[in-house]
Amino acid sequence: KALTLHQVVYKEVVLPPDFARASKQHRDLVSKFSIQSVPTLVVVSSSGAEMGRRPVPGTSAAQCVKWIREITRQGLIPGFAAGL
Repeated sequence: KALTLHQVVYKEVVLPPDFARASKQHRDLVSKFSIQSVPTLVVVSSSGAEMGRRPVPGTSAAQCVKWIREITRQGLIPGFAAGL
């Protein structure tokens, strides 16, 4: 919610244990962004350029929002991210 207010679109790609059974669209995204482990958070600009990436196991939603804000240099409503 916090990121959507600032034109950040969240796209979750859920992969089945058997990667071959993933949709072609999801396999293409994994290949395009060279995803080596899941979960991985990749921030992509509107032009399609990768702005940053990080593995996210054990990372809270608030930590992810903070990192995305730093990467995109977009200010969120103060205190809003803490309510995630």
